[in-house]
Amino acid sequence: MAAEISPTAFVEKVSDPRFEKKPALLSKIEASGQEVNCARFLPTDDGVITVGDDKFVKIWVKKENGQYWPALSHPMPEIPTCVLMNGETKRLLVGQSNGTIAEFRVKSDYRSLKLMRTYLAHQASVTNVMLCLDREWVFSTSRDKYFQVHCSETGRRLGGYQCNGTCTSLAYDDRSCYAFVGDFSGAIHVVKCDLDSSGNSAKGVILVTIIRGHTGCVQSLAWDPEKKYLYSGSADQSVIIWDIGGQKGTAFELHGHSLFLRDCCVLFFNHSSCSIFTCDQKLRISLWRNCRQRVMSVYFVPTTPALLLSSGDDAMVAVWDADTKRSETPEWRESNNCELCGKAFFWNVTALVSGGDLALRRQHHCRACGRAICSECSPNLAPRPKLGFEFPVRVCSACWESDPPESTRSGPMTRFFDSKQHVLAIDVDLARRRILTLGQDRIVKLWDLSVFLDGHRGAQQQALSR
Repeated sequence: MAAEISPTAFVEKVSDPRFEKKPALLSKIEASGQEVNCARFLPTDDGVITVGDDKFVKIWVKKENGQYWPALSHPMPEIPTCVLMNGETKRLLVGQSNGTIAEFRVKSDYRSLKLMRTYLAHQASVTNVMLCLDREWVFSTSRDKYFQVHCSETGRRLGGYQCNGTCTSLAYDDRSCYAFVGDFSGAIHVVKCDLDSSGNSAKGVILVTIIRGHTGCVQSLAWDPEKKYLYSGSADQSVIIWDIGGQKGTAFELHGHSLFLRDCCVLFFNHSSCSIFTCDQKLRISLWRNCRQRVMSVYFVPTTPALLLSSGDDAMVAVWDADTKRSETPEWRESNNCELCGKAFFWNVTALVSGGDLALRRQHHCRACGRAICSECSPNLAPRPKLGFEFPVRVCSACWESDPPESTRSGPMTRFFDSKQHVLAIDVDLARRRILTLGQDRIVKLWDLSVFLDGHRGAQQQALSR
């Protein structure tokens, strides 16, 4: 059994370089007296949008005194569950608990909304909503197990696809018209949206493949058109990076968080190198298991080098260097005997009786090589950052001798800071170098991200000077 490390121990390691940097808390927004379901930065101005169980859509704008005040508090007929705003067209899409999606036009001063259209999209609560501006498509997923596509110009339904379980996450590649839908069972459905604005396409929304790798609900998805990576975060305490274009079949793991994942977002400067992919080829799978408890949110920031932000119920926000070269995580082997000492495990009754050794010996696995080993051959715990294990994990005696822990770390690959709230979701405003965290305490916190962006840029320049 792997050792359990208390999350509080992470916070107490003030001397650990991974915990030295902490972003400044810029502001707090007590958005509602009830549950807050979603919070996002305004795409063009200094403000925040929140929706919650109080049935209000609120737009918070920063005043001269530095505080955020609600410039708009618009009532909704049903509980709003998700929200999306397009900065170019000032369109606001609000998914609701009754399955409808309301489309509003936001005034430039953020003081009023004009209802443009209501989509009768689903029969249960809307979990995600997305807008493809080039094709005027509105994508949505729901607890009714359906992925739906509507035309934003006419409100007409263009197509849909039914998943095996409740649809929990959504991502879309605009260039190839591929949509990725995560469901409650842990599967990711890859569908092709072969549609036109009139909905006359003979193919419609067709299933391309189903990606299986998670054992828990897929809470979040994000698509990187530059590298053609699909990021998925799950309740099984893992983040998987699916390299659609790599076709190498390698796998990487990251361990560092404590609880389960809900949100995954990607932010890009441009989409110049995006190309269409084929899903019938071998996928490169990267598994980032950064967790000992639930991870709630993941956000990819394409800075130089690229950063991956993750947070969860453990209140820790991790800043991962996404450009760091890491080694492939070995697969766990299965054996009836310890691969180092040769002693039989407890289920190998024949070998136990014949050898006269009736010890209750359990099977463990070395995180560095994947060998099936006993506890006597793996007494040591050590971090393996290049394999994605930022905190001590079980290592066999052979790997301990060949690669002692002192040689595994040339500097922190990951930074952590305590947000002091169980984080449900995060959002990033890269233009203003800020991060938003939404907690279960119904408080939205805004943090200054400069300490991590400047630190990574300085580290990169120092490495180049060498």
